Amino acid sequence: MAVFDEAMALLDLPSDSGSLDHMDPEGGGRSLCAAREPFELAFIKRMIAHHEAAIDMANVAQVSGSNDELKIFSRQVIEAQTAETAQLESWREQWVSATPMA
Repeated sequence: MAVFDEAMALLDLPSDSGSLDHMDPEGGGRSLCAAREPFELAFIKRMIAHHEAAIDMANVAQVSGSNDELKIFSRQVIEAQTAETAQLESWREQWVSATPMA
């Protein structure tokens, strides 16, 4: 994972030393079902973390990759997942403010 850590340092992002537990679809599904918060907010929280991890990996590909197709793809990932994250954050703000406090 040294390449990943080096690329993260070049991007001034924290290194996770290769831990991508939040990208595990089974673990994520289990934790989503077990969440104590409303389902929609739990889903949004986990999807934002998932997208942020994908964006981090795509940024690493931009810095460390040499294949032009991979660089194009990683740029598309960054653009799409950044837009999706913004949408999720907008919904989170709307729904949190609309959720009555207990």
